[in-house]
Amino acid sequence: MSEFLLIRLPPKMANNAMSLPSKLILQKNKLIVKLVVVSVVVFSVGSIFAFSINSCGFDRITITNDLQTYEQNLNPEFCENLVEQIDEFNEQCGPYIEILDCG
Repeated sequence: MSEFLLIRLPPKMANNAMSLPSKLILQKNKLIVKLVVVSVVVFSVGSIFAFSINSCGFDRITITNDLQTYEQNLNPEFCENLVEQIDEFNEQCGPYIEILDCG
């Protein structure tokens, strides 16, 4: 008699019933992946935009560090490259940096 009490679902219904929780989990995972991708893209674009707007400050820091390096090694080739960087900076940005005498 116990054989008659068992109810068997058709194979399609059984697969659908079992896959419903996994479908919900996959939907959550897809949403999380999309949010992460969008966040990375927004952060990347924002960073590029920020550096392109305020590159003078970044250039000033780089030149200041290069000036300190030059004071330590007094390499004439390095000085010539540094003078070119300073010229470009002075053409593009505000307060001017004094040009070095490499001689």
